Amino acid sequence: QSESPAMFRQMTGMAPIQTIYLGRTTVSRSEFETWCSHQMVSRFSPDAYDLLHNNCNSFAHAAALEGLRLSQGVPDWILQTPQRFLSSPMGQMVRPMLEQMQLRAPVNGAHSIPTETLSAPNSFPASSSMPTTSSNHAANPWAHLEDGPGPPNAPKSAPKQIPHPLLDTFAKPLLSKDIKTAPLCLNKIREVLNQDQDTTHFLQTCQSALTSNGKAILTLEQESRLGQILHICLVEKKAVTFVLMLLRLLVAERESLCPYQECLEWIYVNIVKEEQPTLSTPAKTMAWLVVSNAIGNEGLWKEESVQDDLVQASVRAMSDEANTVRQASTAFSYNFAVVRSSADSAFLSDTQVPLLCACLETLVDETDDTARLRRLMTVGRILVPLY
Repeated sequence: QSESPAMFRQMTGMAPIQTIYLGRTTVSRSEFETWCSHQMVSRFSPDAYDLLHNNCNSFAHAAALEGLRLSQGVPDWILQTPQRFLSSPMGQMVRPMLEQMQLRAPVNGAHSIPTETLSAPNSFPASSSMPTTSSNHAANPWAHLEDGPGPPNAPKSAPKQIPHPLLDTFAKPLLSKDIKTAPLCLNKIREVLNQDQDTTHFLQTCQSALTSNGKAILTLEQESRLGQILHICLVEKKAVTFVLMLLRLLVAERESLCPYQECLEWIYVNIVKEEQPTLSTPAKTMAWLVVSNAIGNEGLWKEESVQDDLVQASVRAMSDEANTVRQASTAFSYNFAVVRSSADSAFLSDTQVPLLCACLETLVDETDDTARLRRLMTVGRILVPLY
């Protein structure tokens, strides 16, 4: 299959982020297309494609060195990327999955370069200069490309940031911050506690503060005491869903997790370690919303080992029977991807790779629109970092 670079860019919206100068060729167009026609029926035939070992980069490298007879081809750091990944512990783990997922083009009915294109009389000039006239542009689909950055010693400009109109609208964490549910939660907590008058008055004070401010903002002293009360409810399994519903609001406005650290440790044990896999579906949903808000609040939950454990748990939750659990766990996955998103690193971490594979693996089987969208958002934020 072939098309001009201009058409490819127009159809895909993709443009190069870096141009590498490989030199100039004296090979004519007909000579190069003859070389291509021989390669497409054997070495680079549709059924010879291999995602990891014989892909588009492999063809581009061979085309540069053999087809165009240039002195250099695709840089080694590009060619070696699959093997470098596969040699890592994470690569060895996901290799079977990648091999099963790779697409091989059908042999019968496969798209190919038309015969008339292969026998076209137009050719590159044998001289060292490239054609620049409009007529030559029409004959040569590559001639419209801008000149490369020059010889290797020429100064290189910074990679151009490519806009992604749809993905760029998803650049911030998803935070669940509906404060209107706070009075309901506090009322339920008061009902289940054997409380004295002082505790009742304290919870009423908290309710007034939350509803009057419109935000989950309390004094540090109030939060410390409230955190203790909420932890008691969780340990004693009293109004667990309502405690978690309130907790998700409180961590969304916090600058540290200190007042609610014991509560978050309880959640960690129950959804990561699953030592007590008896949480109801509403409670499990709220637990995921708590950790989603915690990690989405400017990366509030900063311990990487805890984040990694939570990512593994969120991958397991993607197969949960309840839609709400899948929605909440994928909200966490997306927030994690946003927090970890960085243009400074050229490689994905050992946590990002399995999350990426998990989001894609059963995407077509996801029946819930919200969970599916959040999976796609997660994939986008992993593959296209925030600048």
